[in-house]
Amino acid sequence: MGKKIGIIGFGNMGSAIAERIKDAYEVIVFDKDKEKTGNLRKLTVADGAVDLVKIVDVLIISVKPQEFEAVLSEIKPFTKDKLIVSIAA
Repeated sequence: MGKKIGIIGFGNMGSAIAERIKDAYEVIVFDKDKEKTGNLRKLTVADGAVDLVKIVDVLIISVKPQEFEAVLSEIKPFTKDKLIVSIAA
């Protein structure tokens, strides 16, 4: 497993992506709703968005549009040299 891929937002889209790539990559996820990330297999759960960003090579942002700006503000100082993919509408 080469690259570490992080997913912020573990709703329908984030969890679907994680399920498809978890056998090929190390996947670390974070969602502010801890119930969504309980009892996961083959996935690591980060304590926070910043913690996740610090340890991944590729970041997928899968949050609702109204949460996007707040997430970006929080993680921006830690995104240098990261590939960032957004699936926000």
